[in-house]
Amino acid sequence: MNRKNSSFRENRKEKGIALVLVLLIITLLYIIVAELVTTSEFDRMTAENLSIETMEGQALKVGLAKVLDDLAGDSDGGSGEGSPGAGSGGAGALGKLGGAGGAGSSGGEGAGGDPGDSSRDSWFKPYVVFEDDRLTVYAFVEDENRKFNLLTLLSPDSEFRDRSRKRLIRLLDELWEDADFDLSRSEAETWVESMEQWMQGESRNDNLPKPPLRGDYKLDKSEVLPPFSLHELMLTGRIPKEAFPDRIVGRDLFPGLESVLTVYSSLRRTPLSGGPGEGGAGSQAGGGAGDSRSQSGGNGKTGKGSEQEDPEKPLGPGVRINLNTAPRAVLQALAPTAEIPGSVIESILRYRNEIEEKKAKPGDDQELEEDQGPKYKIFTSVQDLDQVEDWKLLPENDALDRFKALLTTSSNVFTIHLAAVYKRDEDGKAFQIARARCVWVRDDQGEKAKMFPIIPLHRVQGLRIFQVDFPEEQEENPDVTEDEEFAAEQNAWNPFRLDFYDPKKRNEFR
Repeated sequence: MNRKNSSFRENRKEKGIALVLVLLIITLLYIIVAELVTTSEFDRMTAENLSIETMEGQALKVGLAKVLDDLAGDSDGGSGEGSPGAGSGGAGALGKLGGAGGAGSSGGEGAGGDPGDSSRDSWFKPYVVFEDDRLTVYAFVEDENRKFNLLTLLSPDSEFRDRSRKRLIRLLDELWEDADFDLSRSEAETWVESMEQWMQGESRNDNLPKPPLRGDYKLDKSEVLPPFSLHELMLTGRIPKEAFPDRIVGRDLFPGLESVLTVYSSLRRTPLSGGPGEGGAGSQAGGGAGDSRSQSGGNGKTGKGSEQEDPEKPLGPGVRINLNTAPRAVLQALAPTAEIPGSVIESILRYRNEIEEKKAKPGDDQELEEDQGPKYKIFTSVQDLDQVEDWKLLPENDALDRFKALLTTSSNVFTIHLAAVYKRDEDGKAFQIARARCVWVRDDQGEKAKMFPIIPLHRVQGLRIFQVDFPEEQEENPDVTEDEEFAAEQNAWNPFRLDFYDPKKRNEFR
């Protein structure tokens, strides 16, 4: 009897162990299945992200091709003042720009065709260049000729170099006025000093290293080392990376250094090894750098084709600043307020924001003209400053001549900013943005304009936003060239527009 009871008890114990083993096996199977499901989901998401990234990359290339076509088609064929052979001293000659009889005395005057580069050009405002279902590519073309060129600090003309230094200090001092990160006068001078040290070969050491040079070329300590990119200035240790992109504080837009400074608007050809004349404008990736040093002597003969041009001759208007596109901060920095008051700069900006009255011509298609919308006034030449009332009231003096000598109405170097926006759902509540940038030069000396790359297309971070001259009036006076509702919705999705970062606009239109 006792044997039977003990055997029964042992059987009950074994049944309990089996139940535990079954539970462990079920738990283990659940973990394995969950891991397989999670891994499969991750693989699916990874594949989807790679597909989207590949699609964005291809769309960015398509968008770039569209922008390049627009820029090449916008050229006036070299008929204007922007041609390298126009004007005395060579367009943008570093050593002669501020002197008497400089190119600024007749800057901007074209011999015919469309006058220069301005707000009337199709590339001027951010626009859609590619659209396919949930993917849209936006472009923002920024002519580098609207900016202050740092290479003017290297001019062999000591007087012009000193004036350029003061202009840059004024620009940095006033750029972020009323912001928490505003620079004092002494801080602006420190930044300019660090820029000068970076561009001087004798200042380079282990902390400020020299760039690698090709071949057996040996660097002279007294030789200048112009930067190949504005972002090289981060290596000085004085200028923080936050200063380069644009910044938004509340509803206020504060332009970054990328918006007002450049090293690319002073280019010349470098012949290839095959002989002179075989190198294009894009044959040197750092064309905005060392190439500018020889511009003060560029006065070769002007030919029709680019292959016949003197390699020493600068391309385009050089370091001069486009009066039609320059931001307020750059124009204000070109002269102290004692010489040109702020009210005059205000009037210049007002002039280029006025709508020009349409003049009916025989045979014009009125309906088509209305669809194109009104045109804003532009400066067809630097001499058009005389049409600004406050400018005409200024007494004639050397200060006005120096100011005009710094200006042009043409552009030939362009930074192309692209942004691919992919909506992950139909409502657009989840989306991602891929940003890219490149720099191209337009050579329009021949019969047909040609585009050459200076900096290839590459992915970037940081904000770049289209600036308007009077942002405080934007809400009260919307762009009348587009349907208001449609334009507002488009701007709410355009990463180069300030409305994209406004929660109120985003909730209203997105």
